[in-house]
Amino acid sequence: MPEVAQIQYGRLDNVLAIKVEGPCTAVQAARVQRLLHEYMTASIAEIYFDLSRACYMDSSFAGRLLSLALRNREEAGPRICLYGMPTAVEDALRKMHVLHFFHVEAGIPAAISEWMPFSARDTELDELAELVIEAHEKLMEADPRNAETFGRVVEGLREHLQPPSE
Repeated sequence: MPEVAQIQYGRLDNVLAIKVEGPCTAVQAARVQRLLHEYMTASIAEIYFDLSRACYMDSSFAGRLLSLALRNREEAGPRICLYGMPTAVEDALRKMHVLHFFHVEAGIPAAISEWMPFSARDTELDELAELVIEAHEKLMEADPRNAETFGRVVEGLREHLQPPSE
């Protein structure tokens, strides 16, 4: 598994595929968010995340994927599919009690012949903190058992983001 985080994407007809390699972290979640903002069109019916080369997934990345899946479900947006998950990634999603929110597929239905690298500017610290807060709030909404673990993350980051009192 690659230790360096990389994102590639490909498109064929109404399918957008995103390949995440290396650690799936908050920084990668921010990059995926930017990629979707740039390349998402109304014609996309499915978004496939190829996680076959992901070495692990942290709660920020999981929460961001969950947020996307739930929003798309509510708004009749593209179906979010995960495939090629290593055991460590699947176990992480199961431990966070959110695996059942995703369509888990054996592979991508369309043969994407051209994968393009995606690079984005670095995310500002406050922007990243907001993403982490939103991701963890979504994990807590999805399953109350997550509140004990992730509530402290949200509280700590909210304190960090508050302007100093005079």
